[in-house]
Amino acid sequence: MNITPYIKAGYAALQIQTHEEQRAFEEVVASCKGIRTVWSWSLTTGLECQDMQPIKDAGDPLKMLNIFCEFDVDPTGCPQGRKILNRSVVVLRDFHLIMKGGNPMLIRRMRDAINIGRATSRHLVIIGCQTHLPPELEKEIVVVEFRLPDRSALLSIAEPFAKRCNQELNGSTDVVLDAGSGLTSIEFENAVAKSIVESGKIEAPRIAEAKADAIKKGGILEIVPPDVGFDDIGGLDELKSWVSKRKEAFTEKARKYGLRMPKGICLFGVQGAGKSMATRAIASELSCPLIRLDAGKLFGGIVGESEANTRSVIHQVEAFGKCVLQVDEIDKGFAGMTGGHDGDSGTTRRVIGTFLTWMAEKKSPVFIVATANDLTKLPPELLRKGRWDELFFIDLPTPQERVEIWRVQIRRHGRDSKKFDLNALSVATNGWTGAEIEALMGESLYTAFDLGCSEPDTEMLKQLSTETQPLSKTMGDQMKALRDWSNGRARAASRIHTETTTTKLQRMIEA
Repeated sequence: MNITPYIKAGYAALQIQTHEEQRAFEEVVASCKGIRTVWSWSLTTGLECQDMQPIKDAGDPLKMLNIFCEFDVDPTGCPQGRKILNRSVVVLRDFHLIMKGGNPMLIRRMRDAINIGRATSRHLVIIGCQTHLPPELEKEIVVVEFRLPDRSALLSIAEPFAKRCNQELNGSTDVVLDAGSGLTSIEFENAVAKSIVESGKIEAPRIAEAKADAIKKGGILEIVPPDVGFDDIGGLDELKSWVSKRKEAFTEKARKYGLRMPKGICLFGVQGAGKSMATRAIASELSCPLIRLDAGKLFGGIVGESEANTRSVIHQVEAFGKCVLQVDEIDKGFAGMTGGHDGDSGTTRRVIGTFLTWMAEKKSPVFIVATANDLTKLPPELLRKGRWDELFFIDLPTPQERVEIWRVQIRRHGRDSKKFDLNALSVATNGWTGAEIEALMGESLYTAFDLGCSEPDTEMLKQLSTETQPLSKTMGDQMKALRDWSNGRARAASRIHTETTTTKLQRMIEA
């Protein structure tokens, strides 16, 4: 962050939104060195300045603004600040909480202070973790972006700790910084200290655990272990092939070759088709962490909170480095704009606008995977060509894919797939999704255990399948509508198999 251009340009009021109050204050001091005197104000300390006498009785915000507004006129007719001299910056701590109350006297005096500050080359800089600007001040105060610490800042924190515990980072430096990317300086410092207490040295896995806890605390993002790979998914050959081609697309070698950074993909289709599991497998294939975003939780009840949440999420994800960002159920979180009206005073439109701008302009190695059940609820600007690298439609599995799914599920449940007739099971579960097949395999284990059988077998699974109605029958019309909509708009995630004979099925089973 560099506020020098704003100061030189004469901006009278700025807001820095961050949880790192002290780091932001230090950067303000560094930016103003040699051009402005920096004051600090809080409810508990009043007005303080390193080069001036403190004004201790200025803890009341209204009194502080009155002091800021005091000025005299010099012989040339120019206004001069009385106690807070011209060419000064006053940093206001926690002032966002005070403005949240909407006190009309305070708002009026704040507007006076901004006007007088503009005339006297004095500036008000609010530092707070949220933006609570009353409508009267929205156009008067400029919100300045303050990013999370970069790798060099994290390294400056880790090195003194490493020295104190006689540890040479050397080869582990990059993995430690990767683990700490996305944390505030305080969070990283605490994670490093905790790692040293627990193991006697700085270990990346322990810092990664602390990062997962810190991200989960916000309630919007969550780090998900990508505990499955492409081998654990039956079918979806086209999707797998597409992702595998881009496995090295985030490297410097790819940049030199002329490849652009992949943006992301949107996976939509029938419920239970494996969209979330495919996302985890994509993260494994790309060898990077998976961060899940619940789009619905971006929206808050306070004016400006939704937009602030969106900006905060973007900054946190970008600071994370190379990762897969899963926007879960994007059709539910970003719905509401297709009707041609702004039922939420335009909040959804502004949030989506911020998200789309980031998608178009981002330079960070963040690969976005959005999942949805019904894309018809989303605004067209979110789906137009070029917004995503590809739209993939995940349909019901083909007979060949059901064979693969059965093989995977039987193996995942600790059984030998060679003891089952996979061809017969594929036929018995025609129209079933992968999630329904997984549930059926689990049910067979309960049944076999309850009956005292040694193991479930093909006949038991076929019998149990007759007791369940798959989603393709209970929601057949909705699935057909999705299939019709995807035709010509999206790419099939599975290859179209032309060989459907028993011979090929048997060949796949024997393989």
